[in-house]
Amino acid sequence: SMKLFFNDFVNTSVAEPQFTALQNCCNRFGVFEKKENSFGSDNLKPDWPNMVKNLAIRFRAYNFSKQDVDNSRDEAIKCATAFLNTDENKGVDKIWSSVEISKNLKLVGKIAKKDEATIGGLNKLRDSINNKDQVNWTDYAKAGKEIAIDTNDNNPWFAQLVLQCNDYHQSQEFKEEYVAFITLLYDTAYTLIEGYQTYKEERGLIDFADQELLFLKMIQENETVKNEIEATFKLVMVDEFQDCSPVQLSIFYTLKDLIKDSIWVGDPKQAIYGFRDSDTELFKLALEEVKTNYPENIKKLDHSYRSRPAIVHAVNKIFTGLFKGLLADDQITLQPSNNVIEVEKTAKYNSPALHAHFYEDTLNPKFFAAIGATIKEILKSNTQVYDKKTAGFRNIRGGDIALLFRTKMHIKQTAAQFKKQGIPVSCEADGLQQQAEVLWITCLLRLLINATDSLAIANLAILENAFKNVEDLIRERLLFLEDAAKDDTDEKRIDTDKNHWKNSSPTATIILAQQKLLAQMPIVQALSHLVTASELPRFCTQWGNEAQRMCNINKVIALSATYEEQCAVMGLAATFTGFIAQLGNEQLLPPSDDEEAIVLMTVHGAKGLEWPMVMPVRLSSADEDYRLLFNTIHVKQPLKPDHSNLLSGQTIIYLPWPFDTVELITKVSENLDGKRTELDAKLLATTRFYQEEDRLLYVALTRAR
Repeated sequence: SMKLFFNDFVNTSVAEPQFTALQNCCNRFGVFEKKENSFGSDNLKPDWPNMVKNLAIRFRAYNFSKQDVDNSRDEAIKCATAFLNTDENKGVDKIWSSVEISKNLKLVGKIAKKDEATIGGLNKLRDSINNKDQVNWTDYAKAGKEIAIDTNDNNPWFAQLVLQCNDYHQSQEFKEEYVAFITLLYDTAYTLIEGYQTYKEERGLIDFADQELLFLKMIQENETVKNEIEATFKLVMVDEFQDCSPVQLSIFYTLKDLIKDSIWVGDPKQAIYGFRDSDTELFKLALEEVKTNYPENIKKLDHSYRSRPAIVHAVNKIFTGLFKGLLADDQITLQPSNNVIEVEKTAKYNSPALHAHFYEDTLNPKFFAAIGATIKEILKSNTQVYDKKTAGFRNIRGGDIALLFRTKMHIKQTAAQFKKQGIPVSCEADGLQQQAEVLWITCLLRLLINATDSLAIANLAILENAFKNVEDLIRERLLFLEDAAKDDTDEKRIDTDKNHWKNSSPTATIILAQQKLLAQMPIVQALSHLVTASELPRFCTQWGNEAQRMCNINKVIALSATYEEQCAVMGLAATFTGFIAQLGNEQLLPPSDDEEAIVLMTVHGAKGLEWPMVMPVRLSSADEDYRLLFNTIHVKQPLKPDHSNLLSGQTIIYLPWPFDTVELITKVSENLDGKRTELDAKLLATTRFYQEEDRLLYVALTRAR
């Protein structure tokens, strides 16, 4: 897609001077990509590409000019400068003077284990005294860790040095480098936008963001287009209005003056897509303007057509408190619709509408395993649920239960625990490339490219004779090939492969007989034919987990259609080789459509869906400064919004976390607490964070029937 292309463009199109400077900044401040499922960082991957990409995407979302970017950069620098509280009496030179004095001093008394990291930091500084340029800010941070009381009392010189290192971020040098880092991120982001636009213009390309922006410009400036729209359209309807991006909202806001009637349907309680550029503050501005100028046109949809009365009343009770002051009570509460009331009258429910489960062990593996045990009990309980398809009651089954999470990481952990317990799940998960049916399709495509591809033939022969646990066999195969590749020549490796693995394949023979015919087909048609001609569905039955495997096959075919469309748009030839490369970038397994599989999904993915039973799990997130104030995009609306142009006056503030992510310090230093409070108040970070938490919970609870 063009979005993926833009990501690649960001990663590969930074000029060498900027690239080197950004790499250096990340090394100096310890800014590295976080490893999945880990609290550490990958020291080999500076995180600036993600930072620049996220800034560039948000600049495009608000149609920022160079002046807008410069204004935002200056505002971010003001925030950073005020926060750091730089003290001219605290400089790096004074730290080095103390390090020099300490060279011949030794620690006395018993040293606590907690002091080992700090001592290691001090030794690093001592060793680097003649190569100070090689010392990063993270090294000062490590030497400034708090030490034990006894160590502090017995070694006043060490205590003094630790305090000096702890204050490293109040030095003038730190401020200057941090400001330079922020400047570099903003300038690079805008430079990339300009380069990306030039690249597309030279090739006659536009992406989805361009389509929106060009349409907005036309309906604002082109009289012919405006007249055509006024003459042609009488009504514009927008659903999920609260999830509009800034440009989309501006489009609909402009169209309301061109088209006689506009219907906007939205629920501010369900605005949870801020990470995808929706802006709740802009939505509120638009809503307030409608309330002010068209109060008679505000219609409240005040009935729930989904949930049991008990759930509706419980949700009302919970959220009239949580949303108080943000929305009027009549904008929060719903009433159960007549149809659900009628169902309730004939209900055969044999369990309460709401359950609360408490688990003593909250560590993830045992916690998720305990949830699995609870689900097993529920499935054995003959709990009755209402089936909308049959308009009757029946016993609950796995597919009636949805576990909703905040992050995909927790889905992955839960799926792993459920698999151990023999509980089938339906969720997106990593590992598409390791599935037997995907390897099968890839091998067939490779044969169409090269009829003598011995590795493809050998892989097919293995899969033809495999049964359950075929993925274990594939892993063994990959390990073998890795070892074989270490031989001196390709010829020797292939000979080894022929001796170790059976390399005759009836399937390969069948497909090769049709090679010329298949080579002339569009890729989508060729894939469908390959699946049928090779009897892949039969092998899926042989390998087990047939429903999931068929979903995977359908996803591969859908990906091929997308690939062909992309090639057509970009004027490129769609080839089997190109599709294999594209398929290699796709890692997510699609959800299973097995009726007995428990649904695992993020709350964001569940929007608009419903299930007889919903279990919200781990929706809260730690309110760490690392994520709350820093490493996140803050959009500030103008004090006096221009309702004639909603995309004006915004500033975008982004502050990279500069305080040693290697050790994951997630709160700012104590000597910056006061400044932290001021920054938080300016950005409204904590307030918006918890409002988002409340909205996530609301969406999760209202997915239940």
